[in-house]
Amino acid sequence: MRCPHPLPLRPLSLPFALLLGSALLPGFVGNARGSNATEGTLELQTNEIEDLNRIKTRFSLRRPSAPSEDECYVIAGHMDSLAKCNFNTSSKTFLIIHGWSVSGMFESWIGKLVVALYQREPDSNVFVVDWLNRAHQHYPIAAQNTQLAGQDIAKLINWLEKRVRIPAGKMHLIGYSLGAHVAGFAGSHAANKIGRITAFSKAMKCEHERSIHLFIDSILHKDQPCVAFRCSNQRAFQKGVCLSCRKNRCNTLGYDATPVQTRKASQMFLKTRAEMPFRVHHYQLKIHFFGKTTHFDIDPTLSVSLHGTENVIEDLHLETVDRFSPNKTHSFLVVTEVDIGDLLLIKFRWESSLTWNSLWKRMKNSISWYKLPLWSASISSDSDIQFRRIRVKSGETQKKMVFCLKDSSTGIVPSQEAIFVRCPAGRESSPTSRPHGQKL
Repeated sequence: MRCPHPLPLRPLSLPFALLLGSALLPGFVGNARGSNATEGTLELQTNEIEDLNRIKTRFSLRRPSAPSEDECYVIAGHMDSLAKCNFNTSSKTFLIIHGWSVSGMFESWIGKLVVALYQREPDSNVFVVDWLNRAHQHYPIAAQNTQLAGQDIAKLINWLEKRVRIPAGKMHLIGYSLGAHVAGFAGSHAANKIGRITAFSKAMKCEHERSIHLFIDSILHKDQPCVAFRCSNQRAFQKGVCLSCRKNRCNTLGYDATPVQTRKASQMFLKTRAEMPFRVHHYQLKIHFFGKTTHFDIDPTLSVSLHGTENVIEDLHLETVDRFSPNKTHSFLVVTEVDIGDLLLIKFRWESSLTWNSLWKRMKNSISWYKLPLWSASISSDSDIQFRRIRVKSGETQKKMVFCLKDSSTGIVPSQEAIFVRCPAGRESSPTSRPHGQKL
């Protein structure tokens, strides 16, 4: 199906949850030099205040009623700013961290993410971290400034944890582009482990802000989660052979992703719709084609229509990733943009592909082509290829089904639809023998 845009998931290319290590901030390590504990405490507090006053990053606590406006800033070290901005000490806290800025202004996705977070977590605190003064620079300089911005965020988090008793475990940092690096540095400089860090990279082959919008979609459409599948490469995914959820081979994309302990990075893939909600439904179709000869040079056009209890999707193209050949099992990936419910029936169509071009190519590749009459029997036609079953697996439900040719006496005829229905009990497995010794 050509409509959904293929979206390969690669390390750091889409939303993921990452718990980073922590370290103590130098500014919070005091040495009491006074003659008594009181003087030491005062000196420690003075050092802390001086350190907080060096923060250049601003923290705008956005309101649900004005998600794109900076109406109130929380200032580390100023308790009154928390009350002024209506900071909720008992709820989750999100910090949205922008990336490198060409214009010196916030991008439009920030307001959309604020809206989505408040819709999912109405009582939360949603900060927009403003480090534009350091991000609106030449890229190499902005990249160097990510550590400084990260240290500022860590100072705010440490202050909230120490003075307001807000645990770092209730903090969720969301960083985009260079903002992902800022979030990482914030996690490494925080006194205690951050609850969650979500990092996005814009270095993708698809649309510039695609990863952000996929994350927003996962927040807004909890009932329609996108599922990604672990796969060695995109070619294998395009064949539909990676739709397994065994041993953490699949995961929900975005906000509701399940944390997985792993020692090595892995690639995960999925397809999406062009617009929200992005979810599609993945199916693997396995078909064993058998024929009278193993000598073929054809490029068939295959399509199916899926009839379910909820919807019918017609004319889905089956992409042949490997070179097509008979007496071989081929696997296809099919996606639908809507939920068809339980699959009841499949209509299969094979369009003839033996053209003058393919015939000439076949003749040129033959050692003895000049000895063959134009319509030699060794050049087989599409009608010589048959199959009796289609095995189907749903990626989202992990359900497996087998469909049998409704009228086995007719076989597969080019340019005509063949109807496949759920195999009766006892016919789902292959018989002991097939024509030409092939198994289905």
